[in-house]
Amino acid sequence: LAQRRDGLRAKRGIGGGHVAAAIELLMDQLGIDGLNERRLIDAGVAAVFLSPFYQTSPAIGDAFLLLAFSSVVLGGFGTVSGALVGGLCIGLVENVLGALIAPTFKLLFVFVVFIAVLLVRPAGLVGK
Repeated sequence: LAQRRDGLRAKRGIGGGHVAAAIELLMDQLGIDGLNERRLIDAGVAAVFLSPFYQTSPAIGDAFLLLAFSSVVLGGFGTVSGALVGGLCIGLVENVLGALIAPTFKLLFVFVVFIAVLLVRPAGLVGK
């Protein structure tokens, strides 16, 4: 933090630098070199494009997180191909059943199929 322009501003602005020094020590212990500006810019651009379609709230990522987790579990842990197969299955179920029956129940359809597959194959579709 001390070598960066924004780090120096943070040290000056936060109580004589005690908090910034603690953050710098923690970042050094964790092996974090600093903020990745490119990732922050990408996240900001994604938020701008998603905001007209989704309600903005602190819990905006919960639905995406649940779908990502269920695709990994459905495909089987430990393989990238399993996550890909699980994601494709979830996408197909979500869109086909959502279009045929009711778009409001998209997540319900996904989790019903998710639970049914796990009852039949607890290791996932590709797992051993």
